[in-house]
Amino acid sequence: MSSHEPPETSPAVDADATEPSPSDMRATSDADQGETHRFRVDAAGHRRRSSLTHVTLSGKIDRPLLQRPDRSRPTPCQGEYDAATDRTSLWWLTDPLGAEESYDVDLRLGVRQRSTPARVKVAPSATGWVVSIRERRSGEVLLSKRGVPQLSLLDDRGRLATVTHRARSFGEALDPTRGAARQRVRRGQPIACDGAVVGTVAGRFAQLDEKARVNWMESHCYRFLDGDEKATIIDATYSWQATTGPIPLALPHSVPASRPCHLPVLRLALAGGARVSWFGDLGWKGQEEIAAHPSWIVLAMSEHRCLALVLSSSTWGQPPRWRFVGNRSVEALASPGLPGASQGDHVQLPLGSSLTLRYRLLSFPPTDDALDFAREQLLDAEYPPRVRPLEEPAERP
Repeated sequence: MSSHEPPETSPAVDADATEPSPSDMRATSDADQGETHRFRVDAAGHRRRSSLTHVTLSGKIDRPLLQRPDRSRPTPCQGEYDAATDRTSLWWLTDPLGAEESYDVDLRLGVRQRSTPARVKVAPSATGWVVSIRERRSGEVLLSKRGVPQLSLLDDRGRLATVTHRARSFGEALDPTRGAARQRVRRGQPIACDGAVVGTVAGRFAQLDEKARVNWMESHCYRFLDGDEKATIIDATYSWQATTGPIPLALPHSVPASRPCHLPVLRLALAGGARVSWFGDLGWKGQEEIAAHPSWIVLAMSEHRCLALVLSSSTWGQPPRWRFVGNRSVEALASPGLPGASQGDHVQLPLGSSLTLRYRLLSFPPTDDALDFAREQLLDAEYPPRVRPLEEPAERP
């Protein structure tokens, strides 16, 4: 699914629903004439935690039912259809496996089933959308018509932290045909949808220059995951699309002044009593050490919660450098070696290509192994459970 075209969400099944009555079972049997697919999920590295799992299928999936042969109740699942590619991503949670390394799961299509309330709910608020996971306020997304999109992490005591994406522009001698980025304007209405496994809020923006011409398009997508009852997990995607011409990219520590250039910046602003307590493998040594060492992980702690910002190495290319902004905010400066960027005379994003940056934001109770938990989430985001088909689809009698 592309981040600028949020999905259509198909009905989902709740594992906590009561067992169907005999009449419901007869209705299901009469309507169940679709295909059945069997998949094997290899999750040897995910024994200690619930992991988001998905498989992509061609076409639009109609009323999926996911069930493990060794369990009596179906597994909560959610289908997301991308009309641009005519493919459906099916999402579900893999429980901690213990000593097991894999399990089988059957996907039955076209099954009549009762609809149940979503576990991840997205509700409009005065400033944006508030997301609740299992009736627990977990986050808020602000996608205003003009301004910087914001993702706020919430708990029952209020706001914990806010993450913003923006483009920093450099260069005084501006190209007359392509000026510096001046303002961001939302295009179309944002999409917000509930889900049994994932709740999504997404929007698309145009970055304009001083003459109101489009420099590039931006897409922002936020996924709130249902998983650990004590932890809040949010996957976010920030994407640039070079739609009107190549985008010149700036080097974080050597900005040329002879031409306009831009740099993706990610800022984490802490609220309440939270303070940065760990930066990668450095521990806490001070702001100077943080600015001098790239890292994938930043860990912050307050009296009652731990916060972790985990960057995706597959999209950031190299560990970004960070810097403090005041005493309670840190910024990640994207590396010039970003995947998709052209490395010619100048680093740039070619026309027609896109640049996507992903990260995972976590909130969980204070523990002695907080850094290990953050590292596990980094591995989970980079190497999700592998799903492979076991047999060709067969018509059910």
